[in-house]
Amino acid sequence: MKKSGYRSAACVVIAASLLAGCAGIPGLSSLGNGQDGAFAHEGKTWIVTDDTVQSKIVTSPSGLSFGFFGASDERSTRRQIAQAYLNEQGRENCFALDTKKISSSEYESQYICA
Repeated sequence: MKKSGYRSAACVVIAASLLAGCAGIPGLSSLGNGQDGAFAHEGKTWIVTDDTVQSKIVTSPSGLSFGFFGASDERSTRRQIAQAYLNEQGRENCFALDTKKISSSEYESQYICA
């Protein structure tokens, strides 16, 4: 391998390492032990990250709905989305509680299961 080949390989390894390091940061990819997935609620698609270890759900808009919400009380809307997600996952004994804004487009809902 030529010198430039080593540099290219090194750049790929460094870039992959940097991207992998972001995976555990809330708001960038996942909540550490979370599971990401698309979730449809009232005609809109949301990205939901569910961290079952910390009992937290992060919701963010998906695709073209990014940045457009139209709700007067976004915290309440996001709590409702988290609750609907829990119910759809078969966890009717779980309840979304406090919801807070964690970035310009993401809200985090703490939940508890009975």
